[in-house]
Amino acid sequence: MTSLKLPLALLLAMLAGTAAASSDPGTASIAWTNKSEMLTYSSCGCADSCWVAELRERASKRLKARLRCDCATLFARHPANASERELPGSCSAINDSDDKMAAIAQTMKRIVARQIP
Repeated sequence: MTSLKLPLALLLAMLAGTAAASSDPGTASIAWTNKSEMLTYSSCGCADSCWVAELRERASKRLKARLRCDCATLFARHPANASERELPGSCSAINDSDDKMAAIAQTMKRIVARQIP
């Protein structure tokens, strides 16, 4: 029993250090072509069907656009000070995609280019 205590304590200490080192472990970066901007993703539940993607200026962290799914309905906000609007269709085209992050990036590009009504 004593031999298990040390490895377990070491593992717990390593996990605590990893969690403390991360500023927001629930947020992931998505590949984005404009290097002065960053696109991030965070899940909020529904087995990863509820999520928020935000496009921000890299230097100032100012929000430029937001795309989110509430488990069924897709919403967008662009520019950031505009009202959020429901997008046509549902989240399933993104959520069921083979590459969900690429689908989010592609949809965000269309929103920023104002190709989505």
